[in-house]
Amino acid sequence: MNRKKIFTDYLFNLARVLLNIAIPVVTLPYVIARIGSDGYGIFSYANSIVAFFTLIAGLGIKEHASRTIASQKSSEERYKTASELWIIQFLSTTAALVLFFIYIVFFSREEYKGIYTVFSFLILGSYLNTEWYYIGTLQFKYIAVRTMIVKVLNVAAIFLLIKSPSDYILYALIISLTSVLNNFVSFILLIPKISFKYISIKKHLKPCITLFSLSIVGVINGNIDKALLGSLLNPIYVGYYAVSFRLTRILQQIFIAMSDVLSPNISQNLDSEKKQISIINMNMDFIFMIFPPAIVGIILYRNDILLALFDPEMLQTALVLCILSFTIPVIAMINVVRRQIMLPHKRDRIMIFMNIMSMMINIILNLILIPKYKHTGAAVTTLIAESSTLLFAIIYAKKEFKVTLFKAHHIKYIMLSLTIIPVYLIRNHSYKDHYSLLILTVSIVISVLIYLAALIISKDKYINFIIKKI
Repeated sequence: MNRKKIFTDYLFNLARVLLNIAIPVVTLPYVIARIGSDGYGIFSYANSIVAFFTLIAGLGIKEHASRTIASQKSSEERYKTASELWIIQFLSTTAALVLFFIYIVFFSREEYKGIYTVFSFLILGSYLNTEWYYIGTLQFKYIAVRTMIVKVLNVAAIFLLIKSPSDYILYALIISLTSVLNNFVSFILLIPKISFKYISIKKHLKPCITLFSLSIVGVINGNIDKALLGSLLNPIYVGYYAVSFRLTRILQQIFIAMSDVLSPNISQNLDSEKKQISIINMNMDFIFMIFPPAIVGIILYRNDILLALFDPEMLQTALVLCILSFTIPVIAMINVVRRQIMLPHKRDRIMIFMNIMSMMINIILNLILIPKYKHTGAAVTTLIAESSTLLFAIIYAKKEFKVTLFKAHHIKYIMLSLTIIPVYLIRNHSYKDHYSLLILTVSIVISVLIYLAALIISKDKYINFIIKKI
């Protein structure tokens, strides 16, 4: 295993992810202040519905493509696979567009038709989506640079154009066109390599459809809470829930960055069980290094975060933010089992079973809890559903692959995360009832430095490795 290559790829991917983290922190308060909780709720609700159609367009191709391309040795093989998969993607995207416009015309509520039409650009962008090729070939530097440039344009458009509550449709247009632009840039570089000679799409259909089944259950899981909140209650509750959901998913991006880098490396090392275990252990250590201080920080600074970024109205989502913070490590560990154990070894049916189990828990509990507990009920449901999936994943990984996810030294990270509590106590004593982004930022930076110092003192091998590389 080339640790230097993995480290370099991760730094580029992390740079992309950190930008993805920074942008919502900067833009989300601005957007909500301009379009309001109601407008953001409508945006989130419509986006959750459109996600089902973008999923049809994707047809599970991303997972199958990155897994297959990563395992191929020659450029000719990779280009041939890319050509075959792009044809399938073209057909699935066309089908998704037809179904979406049928939905808009015959089934959608009148007040959502405008934003749905704008969101159709997200589906159109699937014609150009070839990021799976660059993930499979480990071109993380290119992915990072391209994405960062497009994201900067996205931010500029938001600040220049979003001004009033009626601009939630314009906000949806900016998000959609940014996605199209990102896909277009990657597509024009690959299209010269696409060929329609000597191709066979039949062999890809079964794995794509299997992974599509997995993805559709996953998207239902990820959006059913917002869809039911909007349907059973009011879009404003979607807005309350979506803010906390978005904030926790921002941190989730850190773990996705690592998983994106390591998963293709697993596919390239299927002949070496030792290398696979080493990669999985590295990812689990990374998760445990990051999530304990993140959760402690969110719980301690929940009011600071919400009041520094949003209006006092958003304090209604403080409890939701705390509950959803526990889903950060849960989902990260599920992804380790799913993407680095099950997916490379083609345990697709087991992954589908996991997602269906989670989906059933999600739907049943949401229907029970949302009418009474509103957005808090949706948060509790998400945590229970994801935790149930993780429990199954841990048992399966141990039984079938003899992989133990939890190690004794992980307790060290949980204990060291408590070192950030004194910073909060000092902040609370000195600036009680005074909330600002500056105070929050300074508190976080000091907490991070103290935690890093604790890791260095404890002679953590990963911190020492990073310091040596820097």
